[in-house]
Amino acid sequence: MIRLHPLALASLLLVSACGEDDASVPGYTSPCLSPMGSVLDCPASASVPATKNATPEDACERLVQCGILAGERIVGDPLHHEFDYRWCLGRLRLPPQDPCESHRRYTPDHVNPAIECMMSTPCVALGEPFSAKFVGGDDSSTIDSYLCPDGTTTRCTATICDHGILNYSCP
Repeated sequence: MIRLHPLALASLLLVSACGEDDASVPGYTSPCLSPMGSVLDCPASASVPATKNATPEDACERLVQCGILAGERIVGDPLHHEFDYRWCLGRLRLPPQDPCESHRRYTPDHVNPAIECMMSTPCVALGEPFSAKFVGGDDSSTIDSYLCPDGTTTRCTATICDHGILNYSCP
């Protein structure tokens, strides 16, 4: 069995977070926020931040740090942010309509518990990594699935915490 020294493993994780020509790519911004955090003997506070008075900015930053969303992703014509920090922030600050009930908008009563959950849930349990969100097919995980209470409408949502606030069309 090959054993890597924790510092060697941390270095490997940090190097893998950079793309070609040092261009950053979506992913974990700290080895302690990755699934390897417990192996690297990271303190518990590094993997699950404090939740008291957390803001939409805190929650969206956490989703980027955990590799659930991209730091920045601009797509389409006209250009717009999608599945990134600004997309998340826009939806948490001005919540969208409920994908299950088109006549109902989300309220702070929905958003605040979602933010608290995002801040207190370990990264590995929050949702699919950004790189897996667009894969689809039989190999994709169901962790991002969101079934409406009527049982007929299935969407995907970025985390297990947001109850459809960060919803998107499943691949």
